[in-house]
Amino acid sequence: LVLPAVRMKARRAHRVPVTGPLAVHLSSLPRVAGAADLVHPGQSRAAMSDMTISKAMRGAGLGQYTPHGWRSTFSDWANSEGWNRDLIEDQLAHQIGGSVERAYRRSDYLDRRRPLMDAWGKYLVGAS
Repeated sequence: LVLPAVRMKARRAHRVPVTGPLAVHLSSLPRVAGAADLVHPGQSRAAMSDMTISKAMRGAGLGQYTPHGWRSTFSDWANSEGWNRDLIEDQLAHQIGGSVERAYRRSDYLDRRRPLMDAWGKYLVGAS
C-alpha cells in the first residue's frame, strides 16, 4: 500500500506493508468509484477529515480516543514489545537522524517492517 506524497506531512510517499488482519480488511471492502485510491473515502469520495473520523469514533463508542492517538498507541506498544526503534519510526513515516544520516539512509525497510505490522495487526484483533 502506498500513501502518495501529497497526503503525507513530509511530502514523501510512504509504503505500508499489508499483512494479516489488514489484508483481510482491505480485501473485504467495496471499491468506491471515483475514490479508488482511498481505503475509507468520505461521502464526497474525498479523504475524510479528522473531525469526521473523530465523529465516527465517538459513534462507535471510542470517543475517549483520537485519530492521532492510534499513532501514539502503536509507538507505545511497539517500543514496549522491544521492536527496533528505527523500524517503528520508519513505520510512522518519521525522519530519522540528521541530514547526513538521512542522505545515506535510502531504504524504507519495508520487508523488515512487515513482521512488525503483522504483529501489530494481530495485537489489534486480539490474536497475538
